[in-house]
Amino acid sequence: MIHQKVLLFLTALFIMVACNPQGIRRSRLQGNQTEAQPDSFLYYQPMAINDPFLDSLKSGNDKEESVKVRLIPPPPPQPPTTKQVEGFRIQTFAGLDSVNALASIEKLKTMVNDSIYFFKDKGLHKIQFGDFIYRNDADLKVLDIRKFGISGAWVVATLVNVPVDTSSKQADVDSVGQQPDAPFKIQVLVTSDFLKAQSLIVKLQAQFNQESYFSSTDKLHKIYLGKFTNRSEAEKVLDQVKKSGYPDAWLVYKKL
Repeated sequence: MIHQKVLLFLTALFIMVACNPQGIRRSRLQGNQTEAQPDSFLYYQPMAINDPFLDSLKSGNDKEESVKVRLIPPPPPQPPTTKQVEGFRIQTFAGLDSVNALASIEKLKTMVNDSIYFFKDKGLHKIQFGDFIYRNDADLKVLDIRKFGISGAWVVATLVNVPVDTSSKQADVDSVGQQPDAPFKIQVLVTSDFLKAQSLIVKLQAQFNQESYFSSTDKLHKIYLGKFTNRSEAEKVLDQVKKSGYPDAWLVYKKL
């Protein structure tokens, strides 16, 4: 009877072991496992890192640091190269359609070399070109562009852009005296209108390819043209000036 119980116990134990082999394998692995050495590179070193800023906050012995900044001002703006005076322009378009206006500008660029202005005024898109001091010059330009098929252009009075001249500097030079190598000059006319004097010297310079300037005394502006070293050269230019619509021009000579 006892032998039968022992036999049954051993049989049951064998069946339990046979049905759970992982437990035996785990126990074997645990018995063979050895403790690995810690990798020092995976851990922070247990030492304090000095931080002067944080240490100064903790100790209260912080030092003030001064920073010097040199502010460099921007360069002065360039002086204007043009100024506005009363004059004339040629208007070629005035309408509501901006697309047609842009197309007209592209066409106009192929016909003229003057400055073209496109703007909106009183609800209308307008195209103007040129900066003319005198009405006669603007009228002649209208006749020229008719050759290109632009027959509906007209002249308008407005402010125009002209190059900035150095008339004030030239007046100072004139008050002191002409340079030793240029004793002759042509006096074109005298006017009390300052704007007219400024406009005229621009026109004279372009028309005769000579330096033009004016000097002011007692609210009168004397307009001069050229600086000549000999009389014959000055008289040739004087003859051209008289034939170009300034019959009262005369030659001025200053003894050195």
